[in-house]
Amino acid sequence: MDEISVERWQYDLWHQIICAALDGHPDQVDLDYHDKLVSPAASRYGATTPNLLNWLDQFNDGRSYNDQVRPNNFMLTFQVSPAAIHMYPELIATTQGNKKSNRSNVIKLPRPVAPFDRDPAKAAAKCFDRDTGIAVPVGALKTYKDALAQYHLRPEHKFQNGNYTDRGITRRRHVKPSIIRNIGKESNRWQEKFFLGSEQDAEIDYGRKPEESKAFLEELRAKVMRVDQRQIARLSRISRRTISRFLAGNTVRSNVIARIVQAVGHP
Repeated sequence: MDEISVERWQYDLWHQIICAALDGHPDQVDLDYHDKLVSPAASRYGATTPNLLNWLDQFNDGRSYNDQVRPNNFMLTFQVSPAAIHMYPELIATTQGNKKSNRSNVIKLPRPVAPFDRDPAKAAAKCFDRDTGIAVPVGALKTYKDALAQYHLRPEHKFQNGNYTDRGITRRRHVKPSIIRNIGKESNRWQEKFFLGSEQDAEIDYGRKPEESKAFLEELRAKVMRVDQRQIARLSRISRRTISRFLAGNTVRSNVIARIVQAVGHP
């Protein structure tokens, strides 16, 4: 059997997770074992699409071409701590003024980015909200400890008994694809999308073949008709009116279809 090499920090993290399980408190993992875990959590991301490059318009504005972040350059993105951000009410007020959502009760958090630096701590000091250009304080950023706190509790959809609150041995799940979508390479970067947030324009979706799409939607409508539509609405967080429109054959957005698919397949 071939040996699998892992980074030391990955080994140490799983060591702490296993120790917590053996000690009888699997949900409470000691994340104070290294002082670097209180540093801002950074993710490297490449400006590989026009939309991702546009994230740094504020940084590039007024700089010479040689000093700008250019196509395919790397940048660093950070995460905002939902708890710590409330210590900076002026920052929240600024981002709300630039809110793209029509829902007034939704708090829009800053989307911090920074020019690439091999030292994430130095990059964190240059963080700014990519929508407004306003500087984001280091104290408002999520730390590695914050980002990893519930890592071991994340649902594992490839297995049964792998949901958030499940405990014990997981079981293999038989997966049957319902349809094939033609996508660009950016759509495969699921781990990065988890940390960076879903960016619909960051991926290229070439859609489905017309004949496959029609058969898929017909099968999905048949499945929805066989279950309680109130339950589908609750699980998908979609109004029953929208579900009725879908059943009537009206066109709905792709993200609505995705939610219905997930709700229909919910255990």
